[in-house]
Amino acid sequence: MKKTFLWSLFAICLLLTNAFNVNASTKKSRSEIERPHNVKLNLFALPLRNFSFQYEYAFHKNMSTALGARFMLPYSSNISNQLNSNDTYGAKLGKLKFTGYAITPEFRFYPGKKSEHQAPHGFYLAPYLRYSNFIINTTVTIPSDPIIGFVGEPVDTKISYSGIAGGLMFGAQWVFKNRLSLDWWITGAHYGNAKVKVTTEGDLITQVGGATQVKASLEDLVDGGDLPFKNAKSDVKIDNRTVGGSITGIPFSGFRCGLCLGYTF
Repeated sequence: MKKTFLWSLFAICLLLTNAFNVNASTKKSRSEIERPHNVKLNLFALPLRNFSFQYEYAFHKNMSTALGARFMLPYSSNISNQLNSNDTYGAKLGKLKFTGYAITPEFRFYPGKKSEHQAPHGFYLAPYLRYSNFIINTTVTIPSDPIIGFVGEPVDTKISYSGIAGGLMFGAQWVFKNRLSLDWWITGAHYGNAKVKVTTEGDLITQVGGATQVKASLEDLVDGGDLPFKNAKSDVKIDNRTVGGSITGIPFSGFRCGLCLGYTF
C-alpha cells in the first residue's frame, strides 16, 4: 500500500513537472511572434478598378517589413471629347485607354513594450518608397498643314508617366484570434521625381524639314520655361514617321489611405 502510494505520488509529480514544462515552453514561444506573415487586400482600391495587395513580415515584436503591389485594370474613357472641344490648335485625341501599376516597399515600426500584442498588431509608423508607372494609349490627329507637312491622319500615341518617391504613413492594425487582420492606412504622403514620355508612330510629316521645326518647337516649350516645372528637361527625337519625347524632373507626389482585410499565418 505504501509502495503504491509512493508510485502514485511519483507519477503525479511527473505529470505536474511535464505540465509545467509545457506551460513554460508555451510562454517562451509566445514571447516570439506566433504568426509573422500577413497577406492583405486593400478594399478602398477596388471601386477605383485597382487591385492592391500587400505582404507583411514581422521579424521583431516592434518591427516589420512590407511589400505592396497595385495593378490598375485597363479601362477606356471618352474624356478626350471634352479636351478636343477646348483645343485651339485643332488637334484631336481618340479614346483614352488607361493602365498602370505601383510597387511600394515599406518598413513599419510598432511603438510600445509589446508585452501582449506584438507586431503586426497596433499603431505603427511606416516610411516607404513608391515606384509608379501609368500608361495612356490613344490616337492623335493633327490637322494637315502644307507648310510643315502634317498628314492629318490619326497616329497611335503612347503616353507614360513614371516616378519614384519617398514618404511616411501612419496606420493601425488589428490581428484577431481567427487569424484575420484589419489594417487601416490612416494617412500617408510621398514626394519625388517623375518622367513623362510620349511616343507616336504613323505617317505624321511628309516634309523632311517639318520634323526639324516640330522638334525645335517642342524643346522650346520645355526649356523655354513655358511649363511650370523649374527643373524639367526635354529630350525629343523625331522623324517623318515617329515622334519620341520625354520630360524629366517633374514633381511626383501623392497620398495614401486604405482599409485592408488580411490573413495571418
